[in-house]
Formats: sequence, structure tokens, C-alpha cells
Amino acid sequence: MVSRKNIQEKLRKIEEKRERHSIRKFTVGAASVLIGLTFMGMASQQVKASEITQDTVAVENSTIDSNSEANNVATEEVAVNNDSVGNSEVTTEPIENEVSESSASVTENNNSSSADNSSVVTESTKNESSSVAGPSTSVSENENSSQVETSTPNQENNINQVQTEKTEDVKKPSYEDSKAEVDKINGEINKDLEDVVNKAEEIDGVTVDKKDPNKVTTGTTDIDKNKAEIIANNKKQIEEILKALEEHKAALKDYEGKLDEYNKKRDEYIQQLKDLGLWDENEHIDPDKLSQLLIFGKEENATVTVKPLNPNVVQGTGSMLNGLLNNFWQVNDTVHGDFLQVTYTDLKNSFYAGELISKIEITYSDFIMSNHPSQNNRKPGIYFGKSPTDGFFYVKAESVTMGLKMYDANGKLITLGENTAYITIGSLNSKGEGNDYVEKAEIINGSSHKGEGVALPESSVTIHKGPNGDILYSDKNNELLYDKNITDAERELAIKIWGKDIVDKYLGWDDSKDRSKEIFGSGLFKVSGDGIKIKFSNKLGSAWATFSTTIPKITFDAEKPEKPTTTITWQPGQLVLNKNSSAHIHYVDVNGAVLNGVTNFTPEHGFELSDQKQSHEHLAIGDKYDNILWNWEEAGYILATDTVHPGATNGVITDDVQHIYVYLKHKTETVNRDKEVNQTIHYVYEDGTTAAPDHVSIKLVFTQTGVKNLVTGQIDWNGEWTKTQTFVTVVSPTIDGYTTDRPEVGPYDIIVDNSNFNDNLDKVDTVVYTKNPSPDKPEIPEDPTTPEIPDKPEVPENPTNPEQPTIPEDPTTPDTPEVPEDDSTSPGPEISDDVEESVSPLPEKTPSNEETVTPKSQDTSKETSKVATISSKNEKNAVLTNLSTGEKSSATKTAESDEAALPQTGEKDTNKAGMFGALIAVIGSLFGLAQIKKRKKNN
Repeated sequence: MVSRKNIQEKLRKIEEKRERHSIRKFTVGAASVLIGLTFMGMASQQVKASEITQDTVAVENSTIDSNSEANNVATEEVAVNNDSVGNSEVTTEPIENEVSESSASVTENNNSSSADNSSVVTESTKNESSSVAGPSTSVSENENSSQVETSTPNQENNINQVQTEKTEDVKKPSYEDSKAEVDKINGEINKDLEDVVNKAEEIDGVTVDKKDPNKVTTGTTDIDKNKAEIIANNKKQIEEILKALEEHKAALKDYEGKLDEYNKKRDEYIQQLKDLGLWDENEHIDPDKLSQLLIFGKEENATVTVKPLNPNVVQGTGSMLNGLLNNFWQVNDTVHGDFLQVTYTDLKNSFYAGELISKIEITYSDFIMSNHPSQNNRKPGIYFGKSPTDGFFYVKAESVTMGLKMYDANGKLITLGENTAYITIGSLNSKGEGNDYVEKAEIINGSSHKGEGVALPESSVTIHKGPNGDILYSDKNNELLYDKNITDAERELAIKIWGKDIVDKYLGWDDSKDRSKEIFGSGLFKVSGDGIKIKFSNKLGSAWATFSTTIPKITFDAEKPEKPTTTITWQPGQLVLNKNSSAHIHYVDVNGAVLNGVTNFTPEHGFELSDQKQSHEHLAIGDKYDNILWNWEEAGYILATDTVHPGATNGVITDDVQHIYVYLKHKTETVNRDKEVNQTIHYVYEDGTTAAPDHVSIKLVFTQTGVKNLVTGQIDWNGEWTKTQTFVTVVSPTIDGYTTDRPEVGPYDIIVDNSNFNDNLDKVDTVVYTKNPSPDKPEIPEDPTTPEIPDKPEVPENPTNPEQPTIPEDPTTPDTPEVPEDDSTSPGPEISDDVEESVSPLPEKTPSNEETVTPKSQDTSKETSKVATISSKNEKNAVLTNLSTGEKSSATKTAESDEAALPQTGEKDTNKAGMFGALIAVIGSLFGLAQIKKRKKNN
């Protein structure tokens, strides 16, 4: 079939020409599938008309709007189903003014036909809103044939424009009709492809891989077009499969020739083994004929978990075999039963029947302590490595039993089928029966697992019956041949045991670098069931127990040719009929793309708000629909485009499902936030009670601007904050008789930013007032000594009237001493013998709020009154009261200031000043008494 794309390409390049498709009779008998496919659907080929034996012929008329001025043509495509062989002829002729009618006729071989067997479908261009005119088509029906005739009108003005007259309306098929047609096509369309695949499966070495169907969606008007697409794809697959099969057959033929040659040489080699007594057809099994589905791969990255099961088992240190076996667990005594469990997980290279083995669990049991002298200085226990196939090394033990279980990727215990799994026990060294050094392996049969020995040709290991199952070991001394380094005496002994030919052939069989001869010391168990249990023993007391799933090969060194394999991958086709049709309105959040500067949007630029999707389904083609848009503004969205697609509000249901997209972005608004900072100062006494009302400063308010996303509710606080604000200095109030610990509080500079917005920035201070202490009582000075009394005057000899003694003047009351301004002292006042006066203390001098007396060595001063009393022998007492010496002579008045400080008084300075005043009073009294005595003497 000529594809639509190719036809349109030709029409574009050719002007004064037209295409005529005709179908002629071509009878197809019972042709093979390959012949049918060769001639079916050949695109762009010129062939002769063909005769079709099938009933269904679909003529697809592809039309373009008749109003178009250029490239307006009508084409006819003839499609046949996959059971038909169609040959179409495409001829190109110059277009004349007079265009003759062209017709396509189909004659069917059956006796009954109707116009219904011929489907005429008019395909309109997708999303085309203008009317489309169809071609003029007439169908004449005869008893034995049906003819479809299409007339092409005359062309005007020699341009490539074809006007068609619609003589008969073609009824559009219903959805149910189209569905039935698609079901029928799907039941038949892959038959040829399936036939080829089924035949390929029968060929040796061919594997078939079927993929999920290639689903081709179709509408009601393009079923034939999409059917042709599937047929073409199936044809291509058939061609590729046939080509691959031809190549495989050639490779298979070459393989068979090489295999015959290999088998011939192998048979000759086996005959040599028979001559040596190493192959017995009645006993030995050919390893090449064993089917092994169990694979233990090297697991370098396995995770090893160890669980001791007996108190006599403890973890030890050390390694064996150059660090290969780097885990050592010490067994301190004979243990009957399980004593250690080792689990290997995270396996990647182990399989059974093609399925991954994800975990191998090995349980060690029955550690029988050895008393062999060679083991006296060794620690009993077992060494094992990080991979199960490393095996284990047992020390100071006559025997150890190993139980092995396998689990699949789902953690399910694996059960081995009959004749599908084999375990090779390698390197079974022996010095011959009757010696201590004989390595043995015994299969332990149980109710859910079993095994048996398999006799291998070329092996020195033979099968012996044991109490629990077969035992594998060598009756003869194969230890002589394990290494190529052999003495002449050992060689002579080996020849006596084995014969020269075997010694020459198998010397060095246990070489770690050359494993080509390992079969000589290997044994094989066939195993089945839900586990494998093997007892390893050696009377010498130690051995390396190894096991694997690699079946040893005979030493025949010819390389066996590899059988060729081919995998055929095929994919059936399937037509999928669209639903009646529908229209869907999608709302897409493209806010991220908007932020990146995108202006032309596709659905990939954002994500769909699936909860808001609006669908109009199950409507007939041509029905109108109206849609009420989702109120996106309530959700905080606004349009990301200038307008909304018209189909979002109303439209017409088309053949194809419509998807209309409304692109939205997030609406934002500017918001502010404030941060208030307060200052509070508490004034308290020492006991916590309030000393003065709290000081509360005017709060500081800081503001920042942000952008709020009305969809998410998130706010981006990216604006600048109000700049730094300050709480000014606050002077603490003065309280009489108390001293404050903080005369001033502040200032504080407050800064608010995003880093401390959530912090408490309030300033709270507490000022404590301490009561001034009471002054100390002054010390009373000692009484001054009593002044001497003057002698009585002498009586003259001639008594005369004696003169009366002069009465001394009353002593004046001494002035109250002033508070000295410096460190100098003032003399005390004179005191009369006859007069007794007391000097009252001056009232305390309290500094005003405007002045503060600050002594030289103290921050504060305190007022203290001290009184000194002086008495004489004649009981004339003078009381001297010193003024309060709360101010030192060096004290000065402080200057008045706007921020007056609370007066500070110091008890220590007050006491010193009081004592100083008392001393001045005493000195003054003494001085006064001396003056009185002097006057008396003078009198």
C-alpha cells in the first residue's frame, strides 16, 4: 500500500498530473504466508493490478477543503486485510482539460456480497473547523460482484484543484460499529506474525521473547489507516525474524560439524581412560550429561552474620590460607548438636533454576574434639571466609557437620528438584585407607532432604556406604600425586599404587594454579530437597573442607564447540479504539517557570492541579459542551497568560480527545511585620520588696516588609528592618539611708534583623538598694588626772585682816570645735574649776540633694556622733561633744549636676572621724586644766 505521507509528498512535487489507483483481478490460491507477506502492502512500488479473494475492501477517501486554492486533491487508497495479497498500480498522467472518469472495481469470488462489505470512510483533517466536501461515490451491486465507482470532476484552469460533488451522504459509523470492527481486526491482524513465530520456536537453539502489544490508538474515522500501520509493522517483523532464522540455521549447521569432530576425539580419549581403568560405563557418569541448575557464584560483597548457638563457642582471632578464611570461632569442647550459624546475605551471583539465591544459611553442628598429637598446640574451632564457596577449615576436630539452606529473593526457602542440583566436594586428599590422613565427606539424609554419591570417571575418589548416606573418599594414596614436587622414592611408590601412565597424567592434580586435573581428587553428590547436609571428617584432626557447584570436567583438553542460540523478539499489534470522545480542561501551576522568565507555556513547564481538572466525557462526536471555569482566584492564583483558551469555556466534541490547558501563577501581596522591644527597670530592696516604682521606657517598634504568596501562604521576609534604636540612660532614684548598686542603667542600642526576630529582645534590669549601716559607738577616753590644789596662803605674824584670795574668773565655756578642713588639730577650750558645763552635740549635718561629699579614700561617707565626758577631782565635769566628723578635712562639695547622685556614706570613715574628734576634745580638756592650775599659782 502507498502510504498517505508518500502520496502527499508526490502531489506536492507534481502539478500537471494526477494519480490513478486501480485494482485488477489477481487470484490467490492457498499461497504460503511468506509469499503473501512479500506482496502485501508494498509502499511506493509500481505493480500490476491484482485480484483479491477476500470479501472486505476498504476504500479510504482523503479529502482536503475544497476552498483551498492550492494542492487541493482527492486521493483514493485501497486497503486489504492481512489475509489478502494486494497489488496496486500507481500511474501518473498529465492532466487534461477533459478528465475521464476513473473507477476501481473489485470482483469477489463468493456468491453473496453487498455494499456493506465495502466500507467508504471520509477522513477530515484534525481540528479542522470548516466543512469538508466528500468525493462523489456510487456503489452498484450485482449478485456475484460489487463495484465501487468514484467519479472525478473536470479540472478548471489547469490548476491542481479538484471539486467534488457529493451525490450521496455517507453515514458516520456509530461508536458501537467501530468497536465491533476493531475487535474483529485484532482477532485476525497478527495471524501471519504468530505463524512465523510458532515455527521459529520449533528450531533448536531459538528462544522466543514476546513483548507487550504495540497499541495503536484509533478513532472511528481512521481505523483502516491504523490497521495498515500495524500490518506494515508486522510485515517488517516477519522479514527480520526470517532473516535471523536463516543466519541461525547457518550457524547451527557449522556447529553440528564441529561437534561431530569434537565428539569423535572425545570418544577416542574416553577409550584411553577405559584402558587405564578410569572409565567404567556401568559405574561412571559422563559429567557432560549432567544437568546442573544450582550455581554458587563467588560472592565478594556478601554480608556475613554470625550467631553462636552453644556457650562453648566464642569468637577468636586469626586467619588461615593467607587471609582467605579470616573469621575464627573457637570451640572449647566437644559439642553435639548445632553450635554456630553463619548467614550470607546480599548475594548477587548465586542462582537456582535461573532465580536469584538471596541468602545462604550454614549451620555447623557435631564438633567432635580430636586428640591427635599433631593438634596438641592448636586452638579447636573453625575458620571461614566472606563467601560461602570459600569453604571452612576445621582444627582439632575429628569431624564437623555442615547444614546448608537457600532462600530466594522473597525470603522463601528453596527446594531442589530431582536431578537438578549437584555438589562437588573438592580436594579429598588421602594417604590411603588405614591411615589417619583420609579426608572424607558423608551426605546426611533426612526426611526433607537427601543425596547420593555420583561416580566420576578419572577420579581417585570412590563411593562408600555410611550409616547416614554415601561417603566419598579415596581408598588409595592420592596424596603422593597432589604436588608436582615428588621424590624418586615417592614416585616409585606412586607407580606401584597407580601405574606409570596415571602418575604421569595426574601428577600435581591439587595444584592451586592449575585446576585442569582436579577431577582426580574430587567427589560428587546429587542432592535434592529443602537443604544440603554433609559431614566432613579426618582422623588427623584438621582439614580444609570445600564445596562448589562446578561439576568437574574430564581432562580431555579439546574445546567443545558452543551451540549457537538466537532470541527472537516479537511484538503483536493491537488497535485501541478511543472512547466516544471527551474534552478535558487542565489547570497547570507554572509559577516556577514564570519566575524563570518563561512566557510561552507547555504542560511540562509546571505541574497540574489534578483536583481541579474538569472533564466532559461520554459525549457524542459533534456535541457541544459548556464549562464553568474553576475560581482560581479563591485559591490565590492569577492567570499566567493574557487570555484563556476558548475551549476552556465551551467547544465541540471532536473525534480526538481534547486537552485544554489553563496556565496559572501565584498571586502575591505586600505585608508588614513589627517587632516591639520594651524596657523595664525594677527598684527593690535587698529583700526583694519594691523600693521605688518601676521605670518603663517608651517601647521601640521595628518594622519589616515582606511578600506573601497567596497560594502557599508563605511569606518571604526580604525587606530591610527599621534601623537601630536606643534606650537612653536612666538615672536611679535617690532614697535616704540607702545605697544603690547601679546609679545609672543604660544606654542600650537595639538592632532587629531576621536572625533575632523570634528572640526576646526586651531589656529588664533590677536595681537593688542596700541600707546604710549604723555608726559604731566611740570609745570613752580615760579620766584626766585631778589638778593639784594650791597651798593655803601664809598667815602673817601680825595678824591683820587677811586679804581674801582672788576668786578666779569663771572659765569660759569652750567653743564647740569646728569640723577641721584638714588634718591639723585645734586646741581645746579652757575649763574653770568652779563651773560645770556640758557641750551638746551639734545636729547631724546631712548633705543636700545638690551636693555629695566624697572622701579621699571612699566613695561614700556616713555620719556618726561621738561624745566624750571629762570629770575633775572636785567633781567639776566638762562634757565635750565632738561634732560629727562625717566629712574629712579634704572633702569638697561636688558640683551640682542635672543627674544628682544619691549621697554615699561610709561607716569606716565615720568611725575614724569620730575618734579623731574625741582625741581633740581630750587634748583640749587637758590644756584647759593646765591653764586653771597656772592661774591658781599666779594668784
